[in-house]
Amino acid sequence: MRRRASRAAGETPEVVTDDPAAVHGGHAGDPGDLDDPGDRVDPFDRFASVDERATRSARSGARRDARARQVVLRTHAHRHALPDAFASMHRRGTIMVRLAAIVVAATVVTAVVTGVGDGIETPRPLDAAAAAATAVLLAGLVCTDRHRRFAWTLLTTAVGVLVTALAWQVWLDPIGWERTSNVICVGGVLLLTVAVAVVGRSATTGASRSDRLDGVVIVLGACAGLATLWQGSADALRVESDTARLALMMVGADVLLLAVAVATVSAMRYRPTLSAGLTVLAATAMLVADLRSLQVLLELGVQVGSFAATPPPTPTGTTELRVVALLLIAVAAWLPQSSRADLPVRRPDISVAPVVASFIALVILGATIIGEVNTAAALLAFATVATIILRAGLTVHDIHSGGESYRLARTDELTGLTNRRGFLEGLDRLIEVAPLNVAVMVIDLNGFKEVNDSLGHHAGDELLRLAADRFRPVVGSAGLLARLGGDEFGVVIMVRDKHAALEGASMLQRSLDDAFEVDGLSVRVGAAIGVALYPSQARTRSGVLRSADVAMYDAKTRRTGVELYHPASDFCTRDKLQLLEDLREAIEHRRLTLHYQPKVGLTDGKITGSEALVRWQHPTRGLLTPDEFVPLAERA
Repeated sequence: MRRRASRAAGETPEVVTDDPAAVHGGHAGDPGDLDDPGDRVDPFDRFASVDERATRSARSGARRDARARQVVLRTHAHRHALPDAFASMHRRGTIMVRLAAIVVAATVVTAVVTGVGDGIETPRPLDAAAAAATAVLLAGLVCTDRHRRFAWTLLTTAVGVLVTALAWQVWLDPIGWERTSNVICVGGVLLLTVAVAVVGRSATTGASRSDRLDGVVIVLGACAGLATLWQGSADALRVESDTARLALMMVGADVLLLAVAVATVSAMRYRPTLSAGLTVLAATAMLVADLRSLQVLLELGVQVGSFAATPPPTPTGTTELRVVALLLIAVAAWLPQSSRADLPVRRPDISVAPVVASFIALVILGATIIGEVNTAAALLAFATVATIILRAGLTVHDIHSGGESYRLARTDELTGLTNRRGFLEGLDRLIEVAPLNVAVMVIDLNGFKEVNDSLGHHAGDELLRLAADRFRPVVGSAGLLARLGGDEFGVVIMVRDKHAALEGASMLQRSLDDAFEVDGLSVRVGAAIGVALYPSQARTRSGVLRSADVAMYDAKTRRTGVELYHPASDFCTRDKLQLLEDLREAIEHRRLTLHYQPKVGLTDGKITGSEALVRWQHPTRGLLTPDEFVPLAERA
């Protein structure tokens, strides 16, 4: 523990502690608390023994340390109060989910126990209360997640509309306003579809539109197959009652909701999160409930010849099934929404479900020509095929956009040549298939910096474009020409031997002999070209590029224009680096020696002077002359 007490008047002593676990009690927060009777000097203390004074001082220090540690702990707790509040809020949200589940479970049990034997029931206030609990649960999410507040607000509003429809069905339908609740319910399902689409899109931001349409194809194809098997679908489109039409519209809205939910799953590459799975289950539950209601209406219509029943009949369990669907949506909203689209997926597994749904739709359309399929199934099959065509168009567009993006990612914007990335990929391909030597050239323009600094960057850019136009006809279509960056270009060609490679480099250099017209002035630039051969001089892509770069700098230093890679000029090899490190050590330990060579006059034979020559007795390489280590020292 370290204690620093401020001497200034009115300042609080600052205490810094390393052991917060040592706090056992006491009160802190007031500077006066540090003043303890044990801390005061006893006037008779001089008569106490040394041990007593030491014990008293230790006890007083321990009390001060404990109170100081408590101050630090309280400050730490205050700093973390806000995250703790959010964590507590999340725990309260979990409790709300459990309470809502208990309420809805009780509602379902009550419905099963009190169910009517003839299959028809009347919605109860308990159903509306359970549905309202899910809306309250979602409202709590709106208050806690500000990043996606719009999506949660939309979802809460949709559930609120469905709760309103259920409440209308409980209290107002019995007095003769039965159609209003159905209209509200259709609007609520459509709004819920939009909300689920918004939430699903935020959870799968990296998915393509084609992947999302796969889910729509699956749902439409499956519904077309089910409509073929369901006998009631043949009568559903021929109804004349507004109540039955509204029930049919609710089924259509449920199909759309299920399609959007499954589209989110397909966007996750069929690796859905638990939240997405629960949303699909909820949409399926709503579809089953509304199909059951439509079936009952059709059966009663056939029996009595009209749809004039008031209030509209509600099959046993359908209301509870809708409430359970709302609960599943609310629970799914509280679960993590992150996508698993980045997980590795086998492509055949992804395409099986849409292909099967497409095949079903085509078979149904083929059967429609013969006249053996009802209208509802034919319409769903037609919608499936239309979605397949749209998906194919989007796929072609994505492929075209992907190809264009691929080309742009490997093209230099200024000159239109291949950029460094495309150059490296093309070099890899040529190295793999070339039967002859591959010559790699690195070209650096001499005099470009002066033009760029004197006339401006626009003139420098124009000079680079003109130089690229000079290089293109020389390289032709048999080689690869690229701008590597700045005023540096790269060339890859296949050659028979080093003489053909040097001749090609000389042609590139001669293409720059004529002057360039830049910004109204005639300017001339040259080039330093380094040439390296694969595989004779390097056996890897990085090795041959480095060798060509070394040769280019050698050509620039010697002012020769074109240079083939020579290992002796490469001062960046492992052997040269080790020799340079040995030279530093030799200089530090004074291991360099002087050898004196006398100068003798030819006329009289007398020694007129001497020349001092440095030598290095290397521990493993023996006696080294200056030409072996002096160039290393000059470059270092």
